[in-house]
Amino acid sequence: MMHASLDESRTRPRAPARSPRPTLAFTLVEILVVAVLLSLVGGVTFLLSSAGRGVWVRTDAKLASMTDAQRAVDRITEELRRGAQTPLPDCGAGTSLGFQLATGNMAGEQVSYQLAGTALTRSVNGAAATIVASGLADFRTRCQPGGLVRFSLTASTSSALGPATRVVESQVWVQNNP
Repeated sequence: MMHASLDESRTRPRAPARSPRPTLAFTLVEILVVAVLLSLVGGVTFLLSSAGRGVWVRTDAKLASMTDAQRAVDRITEELRRGAQTPLPDCGAGTSLGFQLATGNMAGEQVSYQLAGTALTRSVNGAAATIVASGLADFRTRCQPGGLVRFSLTASTSSALGPATRVVESQVWVQNNP
């Protein structure tokens, strides 16, 4: 018996049963809910950024086309203001414009603008034409008595939403006209 009492003296008393403690880990359901929510947020973010990029690309193309057309109109206007010599500029059946400069370092030069396909070209003294603007659908000119020259460029772009056109117009009173 002594042997038994030694074993009993060596054993510790058992701790009283504890109430179950909450665990510090996540359950599978909680992890799945978070995964679904993150997927939804990621999907919405992707859709919004894709739509925003599409709008930016379309707007950028329209802006580039309009800027090209506006620069061309500004250049023609500036050259006409420098003075087209008499007679009145040649409006070439409404689709081209030719005139001789009267002032500046290019005085006496014959300048011609014409739409070639979708590009507006400029040539000086019949030399090879250079492209002034591209992406154009139309170039219209009207020369009126008294020296008034009206002209317009129609810039055209196409996108998934269809073609878009913008018209840039100007009018100039030719100063050196009798």
